[in-house]
Amino acid sequence: MFNRPFKTLYKQGFSLVELMILTVIVGILIMTFSQNVLGINDESKITKAHQKLRSIEGALGIFKDDFGRYPTREEGLAILVQNPEKNRWKGPYIQEDILTDPWGIPYFYDISSNQYLLITLGQDRKVGGKGLNQDIVYVKNFKESDLTLSIP
Repeated sequence: MFNRPFKTLYKQGFSLVELMILTVIVGILIMTFSQNVLGINDESKITKAHQKLRSIEGALGIFKDDFGRYPTREEGLAILVQNPEKNRWKGPYIQEDILTDPWGIPYFYDISSNQYLLITLGQDRKVGGKGLNQDIVYVKNFKESDLTLSIP
């Protein structure tokens, strides 16, 4: 009636390798679920936005060292990655992907006579908000020495 011995008929458990593979697959599914459903990954976007703003601040400082001024409102942040055909341009000063916030929107840059602003509107892309929707604004006030520096 049975072609196999009794021991081999009931020897259908999992091997150690199969259990390890199953554990890894379950771990990946739990990680994906927690990031997408529980929003763990979203909070890191705020930190990433702050880091990118600090990188842009550094690139603007290097640009100022080369040109003796910050980019104008018309030039915007694009001048940090694209050569404007000027002799002193030693860029690119920053990678182009850093100029967009973690939600895929370019940072807003504005400059006045005494400061510049770097702004992202957060996840909701609207002014105001709390948590992930909060606006992140970086203000750099110019020192007196920043306003008088000029390169011949």
